Amino acid sequence: MKRLFILLAFVVGCATVKPAYHSQMKEDVYLDHESSWSNSPVKYIFGKRSSPIRSVTLRLINKKYVDVSVSVMCTYSDATKFGERTVTVKERNDKVFTIYGFVKLTDESESVSCRIISVK
Repeated sequence: MKRLFILLAFVVGCATVKPAYHSQMKEDVYLDHESSWSNSPVKYIFGKRSSPIRSVTLRLINKKYVDVSVSVMCTYSDATKFGERTVTVKERNDKVFTIYGFVKLTDESESVSCRIISVK
């Protein structure tokens, strides 16, 4: 009876719990937007001006059984290029990396989006 209760609890738990984010991804290589962030600008040591260099840290997931070389490009909302980088991710692993770019000289808020442009 105890085993039946444990089995029943396991089946009910599996049927009602929301599946994990990574199990829902159909692609074999993808950017994990849940674990990616934009970094704060670096301040100058002498003075109060901010550095014109910004960075975005991304996490790339590889579910394939081979190593892959992935090119990622980040752009501003108006399709102006922010930065690009190619990284190699080992088989069935993930990699966290940073893309550097320059700030745009506009008064509008800056929005950077990143996407994979090639997988080899």
